[in-house]
Amino acid sequence: MSSTKRQLSVPHQSYRNKQKRKLCPGCGESFVPRYFETHKLKNFQENKWLCGKSSKNDSRDTASAQVLDDLESPDSNEPLGLEIKRHLRTELKRHRIEHNQTESDDDEDEDEELWSGISLSDIDGDFTLAEEGGDQPAEDDSPTDDLMTKSTLLFQWLCLFLCSWQSINVLPDSVLANLLSFLYDFFCLLTAENVFLVSTTTIFPPTIYKLYKNLGLKKDNFSKYVICRKCFALYKYDDCVKIIEGEKQSATCTNILFPNHTQIARRRPCGELLLKVVKLSDGSKCLYPFKTYCYKSIEQSLEQLLRVPDFQRKCEKWRERRQETGIMTDVFDGKIWKEFHLSDKKNFLKSEKNYGIMLNLDWFQPYEHVRYSVGVMYAVVLNLPREERFKLKNVILLGIIPDIGGEPPVQSFVAPLVDELKVAWERGFELCSYESPEIKLTYKFALICVGCDIPATRKLCGFLGHTAKLGCSKCIKIFSGDFGARNYSGFDTENWIARDVQEHRRNMLQIQAARTKTERERLESIYGIRYSPLCDLDYFDPIRMSTIDPMHNFYQGTAKMMIKVWLELDIINAEKLREIQEKVDSVDAASNIGAIPKKIASSFGGFTADQWKNWTNIFSIFALVNVIPTRHIDIWRHFVLASKLISTKIINEADIRKFQSLIKKFCTEFEKEYGEERVTPNMHLHCHVADCIRDYGPVYSFWLFSFERYNGHLGSLPNNNRSIELQIMRRFNRDAFVNSTELPLLYKDTLSKHFVIRSQDSTERSCSSNDILRILYLSKKSAPIENQDWTNISAYHYTKAVVDVLSDEEQNVLKDMYRTIYPELQNASVPSSCRRCSVVSLSGEVFGSEKSRHKRSSYVMAYWNKPGGNILNEVGEGELTPGIIEKFIVHNLIVGDENNIHLLAKIRWMIPDANRLRHYCGEPVEFQHA
Repeated sequence: MSSTKRQLSVPHQSYRNKQKRKLCPGCGESFVPRYFETHKLKNFQENKWLCGKSSKNDSRDTASAQVLDDLESPDSNEPLGLEIKRHLRTELKRHRIEHNQTESDDDEDEDEELWSGISLSDIDGDFTLAEEGGDQPAEDDSPTDDLMTKSTLLFQWLCLFLCSWQSINVLPDSVLANLLSFLYDFFCLLTAENVFLVSTTTIFPPTIYKLYKNLGLKKDNFSKYVICRKCFALYKYDDCVKIIEGEKQSATCTNILFPNHTQIARRRPCGELLLKVVKLSDGSKCLYPFKTYCYKSIEQSLEQLLRVPDFQRKCEKWRERRQETGIMTDVFDGKIWKEFHLSDKKNFLKSEKNYGIMLNLDWFQPYEHVRYSVGVMYAVVLNLPREERFKLKNVILLGIIPDIGGEPPVQSFVAPLVDELKVAWERGFELCSYESPEIKLTYKFALICVGCDIPATRKLCGFLGHTAKLGCSKCIKIFSGDFGARNYSGFDTENWIARDVQEHRRNMLQIQAARTKTERERLESIYGIRYSPLCDLDYFDPIRMSTIDPMHNFYQGTAKMMIKVWLELDIINAEKLREIQEKVDSVDAASNIGAIPKKIASSFGGFTADQWKNWTNIFSIFALVNVIPTRHIDIWRHFVLASKLISTKIINEADIRKFQSLIKKFCTEFEKEYGEERVTPNMHLHCHVADCIRDYGPVYSFWLFSFERYNGHLGSLPNNNRSIELQIMRRFNRDAFVNSTELPLLYKDTLSKHFVIRSQDSTERSCSSNDILRILYLSKKSAPIENQDWTNISAYHYTKAVVDVLSDEEQNVLKDMYRTIYPELQNASVPSSCRRCSVVSLSGEVFGSEKSRHKRSSYVMAYWNKPGGNILNEVGEGELTPGIIEKFIVHNLIVGDENNIHLLAKIRWMIPDANRLRHYCGEPVEFQHA
């Protein structure tokens, strides 16, 4: 029988190749690179190897040992030392071959990583202070202010447009670079033909670097930290490079996790290498971090926002808002915001130029078909009106965490932010703004909300994961069972004991003082918490100020889980899924509903959070009737009604209490029908959502749909698959700078229309936050109808209004309407003339009419209609009645010498069917016909 050598698998061979070993010149022992550095730090002192007296030295070649002694002598000159090094490597290589040892051709190449297609100029500037990259030609940086004639101003417009065009269309830099190169050559040729253009065309930038430099953008206006892959400590790049024998080498991590450990051996530094050797395509080598953390100072980001016109004014508009007793319309009506007006919180929000911040942390995958998760930290200013707050132009990108084998602990990544927040709370930042461009004023900021999914919330705010026994961040209910098989059942909410912030801080101090890892983990398990740098903020309450996001909790959580349970129990199958899909497709839904679910037949595969919301609130009850048994629909109905109650932009305490009752019924009946083992931690958290609404107002103030869209935006940014964290941060900051740059006044009327985003923003400026809140309030069932300011139509936008004449019937209906809404009105004239239009927009939302191309936007519902098209006299008695807008009318009610312009809609109201048909599906579905 002949024996053959076993062939290693590709992954095994790859692993073996990574385990290249280094030979110690002192003792002759070989080590993997990580332990070789530790061995070297311990035994190489004063240019001598202290381990040379070991018995292992006997295995060294005598000639090689003599060469090493000469090499370590300080009298050796550099050329001779380099020659000896090469001779030594040859001797050691020959020695290993003679002893059948496998080693690479060059010891120094063992840790090298080859980056093909990348030159030194491509990565120059990543970790240097120089602003210009290596590929940038020497250009004249002389000031061009004296050349700013009308012609040169047009060139400035051209540069702004090119930058905005790249940002809006999400184009890679290569596209813009090619265009700039062509235009530069074109203008040079044009100058040769027309000497009068010489003074203007010379300022046109030939490169992207010059383009953005002329506009005032610094290349990297953010910090870059080197990350230890083992303990996640952060270092500046300069601190990671050390010079040994005239060569640059990587330093090792000096972080000590447990400096007071009972065992001396456990007090050693981490020792992990921080930089890797990269061999580029041109043969050059450099040290580059294994992992990089990009952090943008919140001070710089907020100053950039403050320089945007109207930003500061918008942040103070909430002080002028109209507030109705018992009605919550935004975060300003929540308990948390009101508490920051009290002395316990230094009367923080009573002063102007004091802002509240919301923080979000999430992970997403920037590459398709590759498991590489990037963590991003966002912040938004809650003082902004809700319609402005979550726009991309107002978002602050704080940090980008690279993939480090999953989602790592975030304590070290949050630390720079916490340091800034302490300063912002105590003394504030001295910043310039649009309103005060030369004189710096004091601005203060406070973190008052953390909105993330469950895993990220626990990491940021210092709680154990939901699989722990004390896995709730709001109460101390104990979840029985073993790890991975916890029992989350039991919804006796009146017996749940809420966490106390003072006790939370005392327990966290004990955890911080733990001397060993075992002791720390034991205390964490007892209290259900872990250390978080955010708790170093005296004013921050990690229990109340960490929200439960309805998007993840309701729609991507329980709604998705219900389908999974029904599939497992064969309550629905492939045939029933096709039937459900047909019923959903038959619905002619309103346009503001968004995407209509189209993948139901494939077991709801690939549903987005918005599609889960539409399925839950709009389609599910109608689609499931006569498809699954009634008892399952009745359980699900409680969840749907609870979801619809909180998915509104206005809410009151009665709605919140009703929501609590419905969601508790759902959870209790689910447990009874499907068993305790199927109860999820999301269901437990459902019962805490009401407290989040009381603290922060309607869910529109804090749910995370906008942040999910930001992830998609960052993932769509062009990159070259190298150091993607740096590229995303650079591109995001660059786009933010371009979109916030004020356009020149000259030629603005003619050229600004070509800046798409700016044009859209300008149409929305006419719609104030107070107008939106007033309109939302008037849509409530309890809102009064009489003597309101119905002539305030500035929030609406309409075009192409044509002159029209009312019919006698229409004129009589108008007279009745005016008498109802203005009961004290006398001597008013109702003209038969009007203007007619087919489309009206409100804060970006389009309302169409029956015969327009926006027919799907013509469906409306109202509380105040009664049979015959009349208006109810008793407020609060009406029921929601659907209707179709036939046309819009701009009508002038003449009262004495005053003109009162009204924007009205002629609606054809639906007629209720017989009760047996109207309520056939049960709440919230009704059948009515036109």
